[in-house]
Amino acid sequence: MLKCIGFCSLLLLVANNKAVTSFAVGKSSTSLRVSPLLDSSPSASSSDISSGTMHLVNGISDVADKFDTFLLDMWGVMHDGSRPYDGVLEVVQKLRQEGKKLIILSNSSKRTDNSVKMLRKLGFDPEDFENIITSGEVAYQMLSGKLDLWDVLSNLQGDESKTVFVFGSGDDDQPYCESCGWKLAPMNEAKLIVARGTFTVNGKS
Repeated sequence: MLKCIGFCSLLLLVANNKAVTSFAVGKSSTSLRVSPLLDSSPSASSSDISSGTMHLVNGISDVADKFDTFLLDMWGVMHDGSRPYDGVLEVVQKLRQEGKKLIILSNSSKRTDNSVKMLRKLGFDPEDFENIITSGEVAYQMLSGKLDLWDVLSNLQGDESKTVFVFGSGDDDQPYCESCGWKLAPMNEAKLIVARGTFTVNGKS
């Protein structure tokens, strides 16, 4: 039976294991708006916290002193792919000056070094972030056998023929798989399906 690695599910797995309160940060016409998934403010009731009720606040300054660690996504949160959203660079610097830990947790199917390059291109300093985690990096480490999170995949690591069928991003899908020990193969020969995107199927558009 074929097994499948999906990048979004890996991202959720990492987030749950870290057990750190996260934020959904978005851009509005007037200011950054932050919605804590779990509100720890004095006004929040225990039922709000247990149910994960969202509370809209006017800006990150309203909650910055309540948390030590912030989990941030990249695309659609810090930037639009071409430029940072208004105020984000300043917010990152302010949080760092206040000693906050910033961790990027992204569902990008690419490895961490790609995110580092993107941050630099957009004017961010990657050193401002305690860690930069992408689901593509987590999956790569799992496929390489360096990270043991899934028994099924661990069992396949000992197989002489490590073959994979890839739903790809269209960007280095084959080198990504081959550099961690897996060869692309037709569906009927593959031991594993890797979902990196929806643009190509096993290297073909």
